[in-house]
Amino acid sequence: MLRETSDWLAGQFDAKGKVPGWRTHLNESGAPDTGEIADGLTLQIYAELLRAEAEVSLAVPPGILEAIPRHLDRLVGRPLDYANSLNIIARTFTNYDGKLTTRTIVVSFLWFPWAIEVAHRWLARLERFGGAAEDQVRARRALGHLVVDLGAQGFAAAVDGAPTFVASETLYALAGITEQNPRATGTAAR
Repeated sequence: MLRETSDWLAGQFDAKGKVPGWRTHLNESGAPDTGEIADGLTLQIYAELLRAEAEVSLAVPPGILEAIPRHLDRLVGRPLDYANSLNIIARTFTNYDGKLTTRTIVVSFLWFPWAIEVAHRWLARLERFGGAAEDQVRARRALGHLVVDLGAQGFAAAVDGAPTFVASETLYALAGITEQNPRATGTAAR
């Protein structure tokens, strides 16, 4: 199932745009391939594909591997107030008492925690596969900007009256960052 999911996600990846990635309407069968790439969703999918590669050796497609470092480069210097990706979803369903009901929700795809996760996992991947020193420096630069430059402000924003999912996703991203982390690198601790 993991391989099928990865293949499906790879099939939804738009490599041709100015910024390659995924749009928010992945599950919308009738939605045309228009609109902006969803930055937060793209970062989250990058992170999960890199995680699957590290944990179960599921290869990330080459086109996606080419896009990740370019996306990380765009994060350096990005302010914390950069807009999250939003999607408005309306669903009609039969509720608990048998009545046809429509609900509309706004889904926010956070960029900050997933950017940390991608930068960390990309750096771990470069180390695992012997990536070039300059590529490792670029990944460290992005991770440093996110954790050191934006960290205090970003972490405060995540816990200071923010919705629970903001704190949860931020803490999840931070939990993976350790010097010797077998979960992130796919190797045993030294």
